[in-house]
Amino acid sequence: EALSQGQSIYYLSIMIQQMFDLFAVKGRFGLPFGKFMFSNPRNFIGIFLGGCLAMSVVYIPPVNTALGSSYRLSPLYWLVPISGGVTMLLYVSARILILRRRHRSLISGEITDLQMMPTIYSEFEKKV
Repeated sequence: EALSQGQSIYYLSIMIQQMFDLFAVKGRFGLPFGKFMFSNPRNFIGIFLGGCLAMSVVYIPPVNTALGSSYRLSPLYWLVPISGGVTMLLYVSARILILRRRHRSLISGEITDLQMMPTIYSEFEKKV
């Protein structure tokens, strides 16, 4: 029973970490929180369906017997990968804030006194 519970939480922890990683990788250039999190509803559909699949693998008796997982797994064990995911999001946020503070020149605005002539592409971008 201990082996099957260990296999169950190992599988669930990978799944939960990947769910958090989905939003952490969006924080490569900006904070992983904001409007863009909700701009793609397919992310949440994928998270929901992946979570349903993971829970069915662990908690539905015919499926978990075939895969060696345990339906007696306590949901308290979910707190470990969830806390790891929250820690990962906090780390990504702190990293972005530190990089912004250290390299302000990388996020500075457009230089107005550069005297560049407009091109077809720059005029198009202004209209859009």
